[in-house]
Amino acid sequence: MIRRTLAGVSLAALMGVSLAACGNSGGGTASSGGGQSYPGNGNAANGQTLFLGSGGCVACHTVAGTAAQAKIGPDLSHVGSMLTPDQIYTQIADPKQRPAPYATPPQTGTQMPSNSLSAQQRADITAWLSTLK
Repeated sequence: MIRRTLAGVSLAALMGVSLAACGNSGGGTASSGGGQSYPGNGNAANGQTLFLGSGGCVACHTVAGTAAQAKIGPDLSHVGSMLTPDQIYTQIADPKQRPAPYATPPQTGTQMPSNSLSAQQRADITAWLSTLK
């Protein structure tokens, strides 16, 4: 009986931690850690063009099936299934705020430089990256 109770408590605690780590999947609220909210007005086609072109993202990241094949930053091929739009937007808006949680091995910091992208450009890139499942 004690084992069953402990197992139930452990499972409940694990689920609570997992849900807290995922953040709010609904748009409009910031991710944990003081992140910025994705405004939800991104254009995925524009975001792909920016990511692969003038945004400079291809210099460091890989996205399967595209010209982005660099190995400095994390592979973003499936980032849309790992992070919420708020988490992606926060990482683009302020890369030094927190390390990317999907990096392997987990990093204690990030090498991603700050950028001069406008809020709309960040939203566009977020919209495209969110489609990468």
